[in-house]
Amino acid sequence: MMGALSAMNKSMGTEAMAKMGRSADALISSAKSGGFRVTKEAADPIIEVLNNYIDEISIMRTELQAFDKMPPLGNHDYGRRVAQHMHAAANDDQSVRASLDALEIVLQQS
Repeated sequence: MMGALSAMNKSMGTEAMAKMGRSADALISSAKSGGFRVTKEAADPIIEVLNNYIDEISIMRTELQAFDKMPPLGNHDYGRRVAQHMHAAANDDQSVRASLDALEIVLQQS
């Protein structure tokens, strides 16, 4: 699982997620302005797939709860510093968690 999350973080960085968000917004705008139409029959399987991905994100989030606390790397200065760095990296705006949040928004918009 962690290998998949690491690969996803590399391929779904901040700029990639922003680009996906802009694409979803453009698609929504096009549909609202009559640029294309999708029948309910055609949309239902697409919506089901998107909802399945959103459900998978929820499952991944529970696995990421391990990063809510700093890892116990000892009660010495170096261990505390490394633990703080690891915790910050696991929860900053470049983290897998941030990528999942951004992906979920794009999937919900879509």
